[in-house]
Amino acid sequence: MYVEAMHVGTQRDCRARFIVQLKPGTAVSAARQRIDTVLSGFVGASIVRAIECGETGFVVVAGCDDVVCAPAVSALADLVALVEADGVMSLDSDAQTPPPPPPPAQIQEVLRDSWSLDAVSKPESVEQQNGLYEYDYTGTGVNVYLLDTGIRLNHTEFGGRARTMVSLTGEVPECDDCNGHGTHVAGSVGGKTFGVAKNVTLHSVQVLGVNGSAFTSTVVEGVCYVGAFGVRPAVLVLSLGGFKSQPLDNAIREVYNQGFYSAVAAGNSADNACDYSPAKALFAVTVGNHDRDGVKASTSNYGYLNTIALKKFLSFFFFPFCSACVKVWAPGERIRSAYIESETSTTVMSGTSMAAPHVGGAMALMLEQNPWASFSQILTSLQEQSKTQKLYDANNTIFQDGRVPILNSRATVTPCLGHCRTTLAFINGSEVDIATAHFVLQDKGNVTLWV
Repeated sequence: MYVEAMHVGTQRDCRARFIVQLKPGTAVSAARQRIDTVLSGFVGASIVRAIECGETGFVVVAGCDDVVCAPAVSALADLVALVEADGVMSLDSDAQTPPPPPPPAQIQEVLRDSWSLDAVSKPESVEQQNGLYEYDYTGTGVNVYLLDTGIRLNHTEFGGRARTMVSLTGEVPECDDCNGHGTHVAGSVGGKTFGVAKNVTLHSVQVLGVNGSAFTSTVVEGVCYVGAFGVRPAVLVLSLGGFKSQPLDNAIREVYNQGFYSAVAAGNSADNACDYSPAKALFAVTVGNHDRDGVKASTSNYGYLNTIALKKFLSFFFFPFCSACVKVWAPGERIRSAYIESETSTTVMSGTSMAAPHVGGAMALMLEQNPWASFSQILTSLQEQSKTQKLYDANNTIFQDGRVPILNSRATVTPCLGHCRTTLAFINGSEVDIATAHFVLQDKGNVTLWV
């Protein structure tokens, strides 16, 4: 099956590349040989990446227009699940001009400017917020993998807890993070001053270049790399996005099956998040952006699945959060965090890129409590223990019907000893948790639900 991906602007180079997803159980090395044989009939066509990813794999082809090459590759029906044009992913933030580092006399002012930690630890009302971050856990023992522009490793916010896992950009940068976006995101996850989870181990998976963008296939490779070499308990944070990409969403599903849970940005297009990836990925916690007053940021994406029947069906079987593309809302406007100008510099940025790491940090806190918690346990806790409210826009009108969850970083999961996955369904005779069950429901699998 060939899927025509949407592209950014008129970047024709995307159309000379496409992603081939292999059927489950297909050996990547053997598939590469067969695809290479097909491409030998097209001048300039070549395989630039071959990616193993859990039970599936991906092959990335370049140098041949997808309209010409893709049908020939798709004809390998015994090994090809889908073929999609390789799109572009970019960071999801609106960076502000970084101010100079504050003198010591202004440090308290800087801390007050970091309103988001106060808000997530006391989301019940703005009136209860007192400028202090209250927390019971620090994320000790949890690994957070940031698929971004990199991390300035020697920044004082990280205290030696940040390290580079891999760089997949093909660039040879002069610094750990030459853009600054990734360092800012890392600070909101695990910085000693600005972080939700102040003792997590931070891993840089550099997938975005210095200009803040990358091919979708590079992000797919980053996700799969974490699944292959990452250490659990773990959270992936993807503060990036682009138009719909089934291979990227499927890669997130594959690492979910391996026990790696993802927090992703909803996007900053003031549009339906269900039309973007990885925002629409079922097995990710997609995060919208609100400001200091709990008002939806004007640029934040939002939205529910377009399939109303599926939404009602999933809600009937006690998994209503599967029906929403944006699952949690978190602070994302004028967020202060670490920056790259020096070992102590900070700056202010806005966007769903800044909201997602707050949720990623909260997920790390829950995995410290229970390293065996399932995705459904974590997401249920994030939603049911968070404040729910009607979402207003800047004009003080109700933006979205119903009540939406506003992040509570002190949400808890039940600790347990040993394996602790919540089994709520059987699929073809095998016990699985409810998240897997609902994915198979969409594929019309043989599912029996416990109700």
